[in-house]
Amino acid sequence: MAVWHFKFALVPNEGIVRVFGGRVEKLPEYGGSGQGDDFPNYWLEKNGPELLLDGISHLLSEIKSWSDDARVFGYKDGDRIEVWEDDVLCYLDLRALSLSLLEDILCLAASSDCSLVLFGSGEIVEPTLSLVVEKIKESRAFAFCVDPAGFLRNF
Repeated sequence: MAVWHFKFALVPNEGIVRVFGGRVEKLPEYGGSGQGDDFPNYWLEKNGPELLLDGISHLLSEIKSWSDDARVFGYKDGDRIEVWEDDVLCYLDLRALSLSLLEDILCLAASSDCSLVLFGSGEIVEPTLSLVVEKIKESRAFAFCVDPAGFLRNF
């Protein structure tokens, strides 16, 4: 993930309820680096995130994946969506934010009864444009894109 990427996962609400017995505000495993954490499979009852593949393929073109376990759409250093057996990871390039792509992802999430889970905090966010834009403006990726030198000085 590049410093200019705003990263979040699409997670089915019914999977969150199944794992925690109800709605929660955060998914702790998304709060860290995401490396080596033990992630529950929130997609079990949705029969996997491949249900989103058709919608995703209309948003971004598929590119060669570095893993046999993932399908990747978009651009390596730009906007990208990775579809894994148990996760859907979205990377928005804030150097040139595409609001139309963001809106399309949010529509896909809403129509699939998914929430967004923000990497770094694990916060669960409903797929509404105004709320997600607010979270983008609070992100480190946004701070970097607005003032790279200031961001690096304060890093």
